[in-house]
Amino acid sequence: MKCALSITLFFALTGAAADAWLVQNQDDWTELHTFGMYIKSLL
Repeated sequence: MKCALSITLFFALTGAAADAWLVQNQDDWTELHTFGMYIKSLL
């Protein structure tokens, strides 16, 4: 039971860190996403 709790905690912290990173790099991410959509539209 304790193991499952620590795994959940780990993913919660990792998720929070990922969210913070994405917000911090949102401009780059948006450009990357737009570029990805552009490539898809060409295919």
